[in-house]
Order: sequence, then structure tokens, then C-alpha cells
Amino acid sequence: CAADQGIAYLNLAGITCTNKLANSDLSGVTLYPGVYCTGGPGALTLKATNLYLDAQGDSNAQFVFQMATTLITSTNTKIILLNGALVKNIYWQVGSSATLGGNSVFKGQILAYASISADVGVNAQGRLYAQAAVSFAGAAAVALPYQC
Repeated sequence: CAADQGIAYLNLAGITCTNKLANSDLSGVTLYPGVYCTGGPGALTLKATNLYLDAQGDSNAQFVFQMATTLITSTNTKIILLNGALVKNIYWQVGSSATLGGNSVFKGQILAYASISADVGVNAQGRLYAQAAVSFAGAAAVALPYQC
């Protein structure tokens, strides 16, 4: 799997964005299947509350997130899957680094150009790929729901 990381990153980056996000903070937002991107050079964040991903009954529904720079989740935030959304169909293409805040619940595959760091108590469900490093501060749980 790791050998194909660079190819996967470039493939995600090459998908045409169909939904430009007006706000970089996804707190309290419900999103439906599609390809989401920042409106320019910028980060995506989950600052205060949960992000809801609603597959609308389609277990094959995909969610792709493209950001030019960073992905940051704050402490105690969660990604909640609704109506058939599956972890294996969620992709985060990060232009630089991802930081997962303490005690947060993160779902999907992160493909970061540089690095990924996870604070104490992070529950990451999916895969974490970075070109440089993936680091965990203290105890973190990473669930790998399927194999490559």
C-alpha cells in the first residue's frame, strides 16, 4: 500500500472539484457525496462541533476533500457517518499537514503531502498516509477496517 501512496495522492489531487466550500470550518455542517475543495489556498478545519457525512442510502457514495494546505480538527470533535456512509469511501487529500486534536474521532483516509500528527485520545478510523511522517502523542487508536 505505502508504495502507491504518491500515486494515490496525485490521483485525488487530480479529481475535479464539484463543490467549493464557502467556509473552511466544517463544524456543524452536513455534507452529501461529492468532491469538496477549499476556494483557494487554504485549510479545512473542524473547530467546535461535529461534521456529518450523509450518503443518502448509497453505500457506494464517495466523499473526497481537497485542501491546498492543512487539515486541523480540534479537541473532542467527531466525524459522524449517516445513511450508509462508509469509512472506506472517504478521502482527505491534504496539501501539507494534518493535525488531529485530542479525543477527536476522525473517519476516512488521509493522504498528506508532508505529515500527520494525532494528539492523545484520537480515534482514527481509516488510513493515515504521509510523505514524511505520521506521529502520535500518547495513546491513540487507529482502526484499519479493511486491507489493501
